[in-house]
Amino acid sequence: MQKLFFSEFKLPSLRVDLRRVFLLTGFFVLVLFGLYLFLPAHDIQLDPNINTNLQLPLDVELCNSHVTTRKLYVPHRRHPHRLALLIPFRERFTELQQFLVHLERFLNNQNVAHTFYVLNQVDNLRFNRAALLNVGAIESDKAETEGILVDYFSTHGEGPSWNVQRLCLPRTDYLALHDVDLLPLDPEIRYTWPSDNGICHLIPAQLHPRYYWFKNYFGGAVLITRANFVQINGLSNSFWGWGSEDDEFRLRILRSGLNISTPSNVNSGVNAFRSIHNEARHARDKRTYYHPEVRRLLRTLSGGLNSVNYTVDTRQLLTVSGIPVIFLNVRLQCNMSPEICGSL
Repeated sequence: MQKLFFSEFKLPSLRVDLRRVFLLTGFFVLVLFGLYLFLPAHDIQLDPNINTNLQLPLDVELCNSHVTTRKLYVPHRRHPHRLALLIPFRERFTELQQFLVHLERFLNNQNVAHTFYVLNQVDNLRFNRAALLNVGAIESDKAETEGILVDYFSTHGEGPSWNVQRLCLPRTDYLALHDVDLLPLDPEIRYTWPSDNGICHLIPAQLHPRYYWFKNYFGGAVLITRANFVQINGLSNSFWGWGSEDDEFRLRILRSGLNISTPSNVNSGVNAFRSIHNEARHARDKRTYYHPEVRRLLRTLSGGLNSVNYTVDTRQLLTVSGIPVIFLNVRLQCNMSPEICGSL
């Protein structure tokens, strides 16, 4: 019987098939690379599966209704306090993704239990950071005491569809009033409880990479208890455009007799935070900054948490790079002259 050796086998048809496979594989790789280059960089998606059986510190009965109820997934940490991060927002998705990924890691390293709330201004008025923070304080408190109906996207069942569920959120007892374009770098910047009778300004002038020259700067990132925020009636709703609302907020705190602290043991100076603001893409609207009507507001300290006028178009549960976020689409009402409120 003649023996056949492996070298004597000839498989021309197999070689042709392999060539086709290699060509098709190369084609699909090129297509995927093209999509990577030209699709938007941000990774905002809805996740219908942010649900676990972890026991959260909340009263589930408050969330009972005819609408399906579920709990928001949050890592379980043994800590007496929980932080609500309130993030005023408009068209900063690239910054938002960087912010959430960075803060999630930073807060986890400090064992700070937290929930993210993004306040997205959807009207055509000038951006109003202070009013959005007031809305965030009100809406987050309602969500955590009564439950919150959220829209989410599901791919289960007959096909992709929008659904509504009542979400149960763990209680938070202090707030971070935080800009989306500031990332803490120094581990001595602590996001822990700021004490019962104090407010912590996490990024005073000497630590700010841009405003180190402004001695009384009070923006960027502030920790305050919910009780103290209510005590000083939040922030003024009358500052439209960039600037001044944080100056007025500082005056409210000082006149109320509360203390303002800043981080200690921070030796990194202006490198304690990183600013990811892109002035070329998102120029600050400073047209109202020196307006006499706006300057007068710094002396009156009027309005605030109890007078903010708004509606919430939609409440959504999103995941950004796997991080659960409550995303509120907020429509503010003008409370000043049209010249001040402006329009886009």
